[in-house]
Amino acid sequence: MKVPVTSLLLLGSSMAFAELQLSEVLYDTPGTDSIEEWIEIYNPGCDEVDLSSYTLADNGSTFALSGTLAANTYYVLAKNSSGFEALYGFLPDASSLSLSLGNSGDYVTLSKDGTQVDMLAWEGKVSGWDISAKHVSLYRTAISSKTSESDWATSAIDTPSTGSLTQDCGGSSGGATSVTYDGDYYDSVISLTGASLKAALQDLLETNHTKLSYSEVWDALQYTDEDVDNTNNVILLYTGRSHDKDDRDGQTG
Repeated sequence: MKVPVTSLLLLGSSMAFAELQLSEVLYDTPGTDSIEEWIEIYNPGCDEVDLSSYTLADNGSTFALSGTLAANTYYVLAKNSSGFEALYGFLPDASSLSLSLGNSGDYVTLSKDGTQVDMLAWEGKVSGWDISAKHVSLYRTAISSKTSESDWATSAIDTPSTGSLTQDCGGSSGGATSVTYDGDYYDSVISLTGASLKAALQDLLETNHTKLSYSEVWDALQYTDEDVDNTNNVILLYTGRSHDKDDRDGQTG
């Protein structure tokens, strides 16, 4: 049975790059599926992730993850470590994967605390997903906030534990920005409503306003716009890109 996209809660779905993503899947193996299938996930964030919050699922079962995954790193879960090693010459990161991936159409979902964050489907199991592979893997071509077949391709050769996905986790080494503020600043208006509140706020701004230089504005943005996934960076409002806190485009003053 073809599963409609809406039934998988994928219509209009999106995810932050901080979430783990499915990155490669071998579902139709060159030998015995029951010992050679595997799923790879990738951490596109800039911090280590606790895998215990995540689960994998297909059309028939669910598998709970465990351990941790470092930033900008791949993690391979195989059905059988010996079967995987026979194919690639090294061991997977984890084995005993309980999912059985269908060769004639299936899907894999990745969820965090019960909420789906990524999905891959193949051979028409989900509407709009017709991608297929025989004896090679499907792999993600780009880090994306969307769940889309266009972000996937059929590989010429499998690449478990490695790939082209990468994330810039650079930035200054200063870490999180500390800040002090006046906790009593709004005491004079906190109990007001309506027009009285509006007038009091205007008065507060006019009498207590501090004019900031470019440099001081950037200092403030280092706190207000700090990237929660990489505290060396800020999030640029109009692009959503994580950017080095210390890069002020050569501006001074």
